Amino acid sequence: MDAIERTKMSFRLTRWQQVLFLIACLAVLDVTGFSQSVNSVIGRGLVPVRQVWVVGLNQAYLIWQSALKLPKSAARIQDLELRLAEASASLAELATLRRENEELRFLLTNTDRPSERTVVAAPIIAFSKPAIAAGSQAGVEVGAIVLSRNTLLGQVTRVSLYESQVTLLLTANALPVLAQTESGVKGLVVGDGKKVLFTQVSKEDVIRVGDRVVTLGQPQIEQNLPIGRIVSVINEPASSVQTAVIEQYASFFTTSIVEVR
Repeated sequence: MDAIERTKMSFRLTRWQQVLFLIACLAVLDVTGFSQSVNSVIGRGLVPVRQVWVVGLNQAYLIWQSALKLPKSAARIQDLELRLAEASASLAELATLRRENEELRFLLTNTDRPSERTVVAAPIIAFSKPAIAAGSQAGVEVGAIVLSRNTLLGQVTRVSLYESQVTLLLTANALPVLAQTESGVKGLVVGDGKKVLFTQVSKEDVIRVGDRVVTLGQPQIEQNLPIGRIVSVINEPASSVQTAVIEQYASFFTTSIVEVR
């Protein structure tokens, strides 16, 4: 036990000796002026560390500020998107009104039409059942022809009080229309569900691409109404007649106003 106690006492004395030694070293450094050099060296060594901490704290502060602004930014973006949608809708409405004005101007400047039995209506776009926003109350009757810019598009096949169904020329079950090209080639205009065709043309006749096609005249369809122009001839050697594809001058699905008469 005495040996253990003596070891503990020597350890305590040694530790106190170490403390006294450090104090003495510091005193010597302070007296000789070396302490300032040591402090400057330590200070220079801590400068990069301090700069890293300052930059890190600044970045953290900026990120925090940005996070606080996120709700306001999201609300601002939503507001801008809403204003953009409203502006787009207004532009679309203005474009529609401009097209309607152009169509009405065309109707007014064309004086050849029988105004006493002409109805101006807006198309109701539906690929399965195209219709117009005018019915028996406006004087529309079954069999009336539907035109855009004087181009024949189809005929009215069903009439209600305020709406009428239209069968377009490209429809497969549309009534055939007697027609001829500007070079005098005669045939029938029918539809296949996708295109308007000029068919039942004799093999001896020459169909020229680019020729205009107009109506020949038949009950409820007057003569010389434009239908379109020939864009291609379908080559069918086994067929006894010729068939060509017609591109119409106007489309029911893009016009804003149609004429019914």
